[in-house]
Amino acid sequence: MRRTRIRSTITGQGGRIQHSETVLELPHGPAGIGRGAGNPIRLGDIRAREEAARLVFRENDVIVEACGGGTITAHDVETDRALLSDGTTVGIGPYRLTMLPAESDVDLVLGLELETADTAELLARLVPGGKSTLGDTLVSKRSLSWLLFAVCLLVALVLPVAAYWVAQGHEGDRGSLPRLATLDNVWETGELSDSHKFLADNCEACHPVAFQPTRDEECTACHATTGHHFEPARFSIADAAEGGCVGCHGEHQGPNGSVPVQQSLCSDCHATLAEREPATVLLDVSDFGSDHPQFRPSVMTDPATRTIVRASLGAPDFPAERSNLKFPHNLHIGPEAKNTVNDFVTRLGRYEGREALQCSDCHRPEPGGAYMAKVNMRDHCADCHRLEFDSDAPGRVLPHGLPDEVIAVINDYYIAKALQRIESTQPAQAAERGSTRRRAGQTTSAEVRRDTLAEARRQVDQMLDGTFGGRLCGVCHITYPPERSASGEWEVAPVHVTEVWEPKARFHHGSHDTMACAECHAAEASDDSGDVLLPDITSCRSCHLGESEGAAIPSSCGMCHIYHDDRLSPLARGRMAQSDEGG
Repeated sequence: MRRTRIRSTITGQGGRIQHSETVLELPHGPAGIGRGAGNPIRLGDIRAREEAARLVFRENDVIVEACGGGTITAHDVETDRALLSDGTTVGIGPYRLTMLPAESDVDLVLGLELETADTAELLARLVPGGKSTLGDTLVSKRSLSWLLFAVCLLVALVLPVAAYWVAQGHEGDRGSLPRLATLDNVWETGELSDSHKFLADNCEACHPVAFQPTRDEECTACHATTGHHFEPARFSIADAAEGGCVGCHGEHQGPNGSVPVQQSLCSDCHATLAEREPATVLLDVSDFGSDHPQFRPSVMTDPATRTIVRASLGAPDFPAERSNLKFPHNLHIGPEAKNTVNDFVTRLGRYEGREALQCSDCHRPEPGGAYMAKVNMRDHCADCHRLEFDSDAPGRVLPHGLPDEVIAVINDYYIAKALQRIESTQPAQAAERGSTRRRAGQTTSAEVRRDTLAEARRQVDQMLDGTFGGRLCGVCHITYPPERSASGEWEVAPVHVTEVWEPKARFHHGSHDTMACAECHAAEASDDSGDVLLPDITSCRSCHLGESEGAAIPSSCGMCHIYHDDRLSPLARGRMAQSDEGG
């Protein structure tokens, strides 16, 4: 992909100039230019062809080729192909395409200029003798104004009032209402959103005062637990939403009308948030495509103290996650797993006949599809990592749980084996009890029991060292020997794997199921469980570019962020407290 910045300049009638800028990821192959929706570089003017031209990249050259039998203009000469170099201008219909000086953060910088045509001039070309202004007709502005006033008065007042009185005359027989009686529907304010349709016949619930907009008190009467956008006690901004709830939530606009989607509702404050509220730790942002900081995941850096640090992906000092878990992805999937995991998978004969693991063998979505379910030992690890601890009992495995349980199982197992050995020596000794004489070198039953139990304890200690130290538990977990633990026994550090890296954002894996995991997560190259395998903002921008029309998926702030945070104090309580203080 070639990262390309396009600076557009549109000169309108009267000399008004409009500037805009966008950054696109153009393919290495030909990149189309035209009015059609499938072109990476779209031309909005209706005079442009749907498939006007295309950019062709050959080594260090950029060539503009005309499409569909059309022509382009270079050096005031019509042609079907032109080399685009620094300062060269190529005409594509009403547009002029220019290569601008290179910039360090992109591969290519292009200028796109358009001078809109005068409407009267276009009409004169298309329809000789046509009229383009009201003054060219026999109707004056004043007479047209009076005519429109009379029509509005008739439609918006006279007919609805007449319909009301006609309906009153048929109050007892609503089925025989004439068509005139329905003309008062022009006074209807519009359809309620789906979540408020049950209030369609109860206007007073939201409008207790006639001809007044809905107040916050009416909203919080139902939405009592809805959280603030920020904690009012910590910040000096009185209220982020000017005008209260209705500043963002409009009604009578259809099924989804109450859900705000306009990016400006967020960017009006967040574009200069540091200036508005110096105490904030959030960075300024106004548009995902052009003005959004790099992602800053929350990384656990010290599980003992639950210390979490927010850091920008790709930063030189980006921390490693300390989850107390040791897991190299590259030894489980990808080329490096061929001599390890693949052999186990082949011998097990599971995983749909494959010879290697894949991401979905361990990472499966939760029922809702947004996040991934937790990986656990029983379902995802035990097939290969069997916790067998003694070759004499190949079917016996240790429990995967608390270290105390593991210690108890190992201790009981070897003590039981010792008791069995002691019992097996007793019949031979019982046969000789008739004699009081003791053979030279012969030990008593007490000595046998003592030596056997001492040997069992040595076996227990050796097995605990091997199990926790590296052969079983220590393969995947951080462990502490008795001399370094608080309890004086072997301990396993609790695992704290991050479940949600970006708690202030929303991401739905189910909405991205057409993509391969490796497109966003570089797991095959990761040899350390401390690696944070998240995609950076550039990866997301290949599809999402704010509200830009040039984006594959126009994405306003609300696509990934929520406004009301239910982890904060309820909105109703905060506003009631402010009301009490004011009263």
